[in-house]
Amino acid sequence: MDRAELWWGHTYGPSKLQTTAVESLLSGKGLWIDYPDVPWREELHEMVKQKIEERDAAISFEFFNADELASISPRELLSKLAPSAMARCLPTTPVEKYVKQQRILEYTIIWIYGLSEKTSEPWLQFSKSCAKEKASLRIVCEGVIPTINAGNIVFCKGRDYISSFDSLLFLMSAVSDRNDLSVAERRYLCTLLNELFALNPEMAEDCLNDPKMLLLDPTGVVTLLFPERTAELKGAIWNAQIKALYPAVE
Repeated sequence: MDRAELWWGHTYGPSKLQTTAVESLLSGKGLWIDYPDVPWREELHEMVKQKIEERDAAISFEFFNADELASISPRELLSKLAPSAMARCLPTTPVEKYVKQQRILEYTIIWIYGLSEKTSEPWLQFSKSCAKEKASLRIVCEGVIPTINAGNIVFCKGRDYISSFDSLLFLMSAVSDRNDLSVAERRYLCTLLNELFALNPEMAEDCLNDPKMLLLDPTGVVTLLFPERTAELKGAIWNAQIKALYPAVE
């Protein structure tokens, strides 16, 4: 089993978020995921897509990085996806009403990921408008998403689903077959990586593949890999040492 499947398919919190996404979209609702650094993002997208298509083959997906859409509006995006149908939409006609009336991109899910505070506003508003109209076109907004009450939209906040305990269990499973490490080394490694990368264990991949250097010189490794976060991660290393090493020394 690869690590993406272990995380999204077999770890409690991430698996629950993935299941919530599937059930929300199948029920015809929009979806907002407030999770800026989604680990194994492409694998999550493919997993949700596959599970939905298995239950409703009529549904199709369109995935877009928010950076690709920085200079275009929702109306312009729909014109690219359905040019013939959108060509008849008058500039004064609200696009979400037209989409519903003309059944444009019916049973389509547009998934926009990597949204930031600067780029999210037009897509959140468009998603709210489509949900309000109960159009069959569904919009998923993923990234930095403010908590806003919006009817017919399911709001998933990553931290509400995924805890450091989920991350620790995942890491323990990921190193369970490392016979080159002692039990104490595995325990310290998992505690250390959990402190460093609790919500995004994909960032721990290199360290999991070659853990000896991290165990010998954690500060040097994180300074090399994440120079802009050195001060923050030094605090995480200290916390891990207090939790895992000091009790063993005592």
